[in-house]
Amino acid sequence: MSRPLRQDGGVALVEFALIAPVALMLTLGAFEATQLIRASWKVRLAAQTLADLVSQQTNVSTTIMSNLCSGAQLALSPLTSSGFKAAVTSVVYSSSGRAKDWQDTSCGSASATTNAPTLATTYTPTSGDSAIVVQATYAYAAPVSYVLPSTFSFSAIAVAKPRNGSKVTHD
Repeated sequence: MSRPLRQDGGVALVEFALIAPVALMLTLGAFEATQLIRASWKVRLAAQTLADLVSQQTNVSTTIMSNLCSGAQLALSPLTSSGFKAAVTSVVYSSSGRAKDWQDTSCGSASATTNAPTLATTYTPTSGDSAIVVQATYAYAAPVSYVLPSTFSFSAIAVAKPRNGSKVTHD
């Protein structure tokens, strides 16, 4: 009986040792990419939710805005809402152009808009119309930061027309 000249019993172990780190990195990278896409969607959803909630009102105060911000933050779940900030601006239109009527930063002041009238360019107005413009930002902290950086910043802009037919006022 001839004896094999070489032993290859450990080949599978060596192959596993070479492939396992790459497979783990690909798995973690896919998880992180999925979470980032989800966070991006959630920020857009929260901005649109806030614009919609404000556009349903006839008059808002700081207290009402605080409550509406809490409602918009619920759209971020299951993500944490601690990094969410938004500025809500009412833009009115006249024959001379766009003008900022009021702005509220109850959802955080870091994203306050300085030139809100230019944000509502996607809306085609007639004189006397108004629009609610929400500019939201979200600081996302990744639960796993093995492949990608641990923090990301997302922003979204949402525009909604007041539902009652006239502009939303602010106290």
